[in-house]
Amino acid sequence: MKKAPFEMTEVAYGAALVLYTEGNWYQQAAALLQEIENKDIPLVASARGSLIESFSILENNSTSLAKVVEKSNLEVCKFLTSIFLSKCENHQMMTSEVISFLEKWKDVDTLEDTVIVYNACMNCLWKKGYKGLVRKILGMAREIYAGYTQPQFNETEWIIDVTNLSVGAAKAALFEWLNAVGESIERNELEVHDGSKVIIITGDEFTLHIARDNKFLKQVLSKTLEELGSPFVNSEEEGPKKLVAKAEDVVSWISQGATKEAMRLD
Repeated sequence: MKKAPFEMTEVAYGAALVLYTEGNWYQQAAALLQEIENKDIPLVASARGSLIESFSILENNSTSLAKVVEKSNLEVCKFLTSIFLSKCENHQMMTSEVISFLEKWKDVDTLEDTVIVYNACMNCLWKKGYKGLVRKILGMAREIYAGYTQPQFNETEWIIDVTNLSVGAAKAALFEWLNAVGESIERNELEVHDGSKVIIITGDEFTLHIARDNKFLKQVLSKTLEELGSPFVNSEEEGPKKLVAKAEDVVSWISQGATKEAMRLD
């Protein structure tokens, strides 16, 4: 890229960093991150998101990238150091750090860039096992972005749309919703109409603007639901962007309680 006849802009630097981190080329990513900081080049949202995502894989500070991140004064690097490299074990402190970091970018980035960073955080933290924290971030995200929709109900369809979410965020949204259905069943508050369907909209999995494994969103959710013994299936009638089940089958499945522990979000 540097040899090409165009200027290395912040977008070009960001694209290169995304390439290195998503390819797990940590030595190259480390060198580029140092150059970005030394030249005082703004770190674009996609690069920030991809750097955050990489820490769902990095377990310690022995890699070249982790070492550079630990020494860096960039905001995202200080954040990653505080919650991962410093081995923060205080859940309340970690929650405070994550929320504080996300709040800083809410009024700085464009909405699209904010979504990228929120999604990256939720995906990384989900993979690390911080499911309750992901649920909390999802609640924050719904307040600033209409694309993080709440489930919708009518007599014929119950719909949850996870189109704009990363895999970790989508799982949190789905489990939160299914748990709420289970609680409604326990309180005898749920009314099921004959022939009504439950529809999970995963969207066009090849055009989502989410770093790393976004294109596998439908496959991942489908596999997760299959492992939980759910009645959701791909439906040719409904189209390739949806997973569908009969509402009565979903109620029966949740009522059995076998998956309650697996879908906990605390």
